[in-house]
Amino acid sequence: MDGAGAADDLLGRALAAHAHRAPRLPYVDPELLPDTDVAQLYVDADGTTDEPRLRRAYEALPAEERARRHTARAALLA
Repeated sequence: MDGAGAADDLLGRALAAHAHRAPRLPYVDPELLPDTDVAQLYVDADGTTDEPRLRRAYEALPAEERARRHTARAALLA
């Protein structure tokens, strides 16, 4: 190690001697896990999201279901 990452203190030397890098796990957006209702995320964002997956899921809902969800959202915000 050199420069800003130099192991020049006790902790740094211990890490250099005993630690190893672990691979970074891919980031998973917790809101977009497989069982997430992405259409509801679109409604909850009040139509302001730029996320195409949310918009597509919302548009796939029947009109009656979209209306029901918007009514529930309005009641929540009232």
